[in-house]
Amino acid sequence: MTDAEPLDRRIGDAVRAARRDRQLTTRQLAGLAGISQPTLSNIENGRVRAGVATLYQIAEALGVPPARFLADDTGGQDGHDESGHGVRLRALPAPAEAQLEAYEVTVPAGCSEEQAFQHEGEDVIVVLSGRGELTVGERTFALAEGDVLWIDATSPHRFTAAPTEALWAQVVTARARRRPAASTDN
Repeated sequence: MTDAEPLDRRIGDAVRAARRDRQLTTRQLAGLAGISQPTLSNIENGRVRAGVATLYQIAEALGVPPARFLADDTGGQDGHDESGHGVRLRALPAPAEAQLEAYEVTVPAGCSEEQAFQHEGEDVIVVLSGRGELTVGERTFALAEGDVLWIDATSPHRFTAAPTEALWAQVVTARARRRPAASTDN
């Protein structure tokens, strides 16, 4: 058993529980999240670690905050993203009903998130230390300690650390409130 297996299982269990709460099959959720059913099954069974982008897709499809899947005994997902580059995402504690989510993102020197991700809402990014770049859609922003950047999180975005310096940032996400479906009753 590797150190990663217990975390992968906890994430998988959280995804499965949220899917069952919504009374969806794995095929239905996979379709809503834009991933394959075998990939979702592997995530739920702890056979693979879902990357940040994939967790956001699943969370968006379920209407839950991604932090729901990242919460564990240590407070977050610690380890490698699906690219194996060592990007670390840690969800900071917040009540389940909170409209804001906060994460710490650590990108080792010379590494990049392999896959850009996007989600509903807005992000405010505060660079705590290090240097790097944030690519948002077609634009790239240089990042250095103390920088603060607001982005529309519906645009694909990803972090890259400088070649010789790790990047450590805090991301606060304000989720877009879902509007109730329009009533057809008169």
